Amino acid sequence: MALSPAARNATSDASLRTFYPVGGTHLEKFDVISEIFHRILTPLYGSQEKALNQIRLGQDRKSFLLYEGETPVGVLVFKTMLSNEFRAVGVEDSIEIKSLFVDHAAQNSGKGLGSTLLDKLNDEISKLGLPSRGVHVTVSETKQESLTFFRKKGFQIVQEWKGRYSEGVTEYLLSCPLRIAAPASAMQNAPTLPYLLRLVADAHWDDIHALKKLSDGTFVSGSKDGSLHKWSANGDLVRIVDEAEPTHDPERNWITAVGVINDAYWISGERNGKVCLWKTSGDCVKEIKLKTPKQEDHISHPLNKRRVNCFATGLNPHKPSFFVGFPTMFDEYNLIEGRTDSCTKVHTNDWVYCVQPLSESSVIMVTGGSVDVWNRGERDWRYGRNLLPEGSRYKDSNGKSQRAFISSLTPLKADPNQCGLACFDGSVKILNMTQGKATKEWKEHKDRVWSIENIDENTFASCGEDRTVKIWDARHSKSVRTIPDHVGQVTTMLSLNETTFVVGTCPDRAFKQRKGAELRFYDMRK
Repeated sequence: MALSPAARNATSDASLRTFYPVGGTHLEKFDVISEIFHRILTPLYGSQEKALNQIRLGQDRKSFLLYEGETPVGVLVFKTMLSNEFRAVGVEDSIEIKSLFVDHAAQNSGKGLGSTLLDKLNDEISKLGLPSRGVHVTVSETKQESLTFFRKKGFQIVQEWKGRYSEGVTEYLLSCPLRIAAPASAMQNAPTLPYLLRLVADAHWDDIHALKKLSDGTFVSGSKDGSLHKWSANGDLVRIVDEAEPTHDPERNWITAVGVINDAYWISGERNGKVCLWKTSGDCVKEIKLKTPKQEDHISHPLNKRRVNCFATGLNPHKPSFFVGFPTMFDEYNLIEGRTDSCTKVHTNDWVYCVQPLSESSVIMVTGGSVDVWNRGERDWRYGRNLLPEGSRYKDSNGKSQRAFISSLTPLKADPNQCGLACFDGSVKILNMTQGKATKEWKEHKDRVWSIENIDENTFASCGEDRTVKIWDARHSKSVRTIPDHVGQVTTMLSLNETTFVVGTCPDRAFKQRKGAELRFYDMRK
């Protein structure tokens, strides 16, 4: 199995990777593996003394530390005898993986270290000479990165237990044939559904947060599963740009935004505040350091405190830059000088959902549910005027009162002075920027609308939690087409040309449903 084709750290060199055995007569690195187990596993699962003693003895298992240069970056521990513990669910004559994870995930995610650990496992199992039918591992539902990693590598969930190790937490048993290989995403023949041209199953293992077209005719998908994939316009997987790693790190490295800088470069943003610069080919250039919000600056889930919500490219061709929207603030980053030009706080707790440059000195900003104009100051950006105030509160499908946030703002091809708005209350609106008001509003979606995308000169599409895509023409009083019955909420869309577009849809709790996210390609002529 090949290593990940790209690494977040471009200086990473697989030739510097070395495996050191631990246990039996090889105890030189025992203190290192002991420190890792105590630091990572003890807080999660309790005392690791029994496990460490079994590693020390090395009688029924093999253990390895993966080093990159002088630094330990991964752990592999597996049993050296066949197990039939789970024969009742079809797991027979199987090798049990006791531990397989990447250490210090914040620094080491995206380097293909998980694949390196699996390659080592395959090699070592072949040396055992046992009539093994496969391998198995148990993973907690709290370790979504590890679940994603093993699913992408061909493991299937065969059993689950509620409260097996921790009260209220589900533990999954995953099994895989002996030769572990990352299966290509399945391209399925298009079912006989209106407008559906083709379907890619299991494109990701969680919600797809971003689809962006690149200058070479391909497009990138970024997912909640922590991975970035590059696709042809026909739906063929061109490259795994960045992949999820098996880790016990509690930080969820969701891909939350992707932006295109120019013909040569694009950027990705994560839930933990990381921003990476990539070449159009998918090669990593560098991680970009930005100023991010402080925890006390807003009220939010702790893992969202530095979340990258959106990107926008600056309009000054002599000073290439991009904007990044965070909770409570946005940054403007100077690509030439490699530094943050400005860091502007816009609210005490609301998020910047969208940034749309109007000129070199003014931008439209969606903060929470309000649309405002901000103007460039000497060192930061200054509030200008309100274009659209936040709408009235509404009740969601559970009857809970919610604020009417805006998730997407997209200039329309039919009139660049107008923007399409996707709203949490299920509405789709057209904002006239000159008049400073919504001139059209439709409310055909149920629950949140996630994205707006232009289709051609006269039509645009919306998608949302209600598993539907709707096509709109501003000259009509209602939607002109509806594409229903997706496998889950439709989180994002991308126009490929004036007749064809692609959407990302995923079942709720995909790893539990045992079915991943789909890319669906639609042709309005079909």
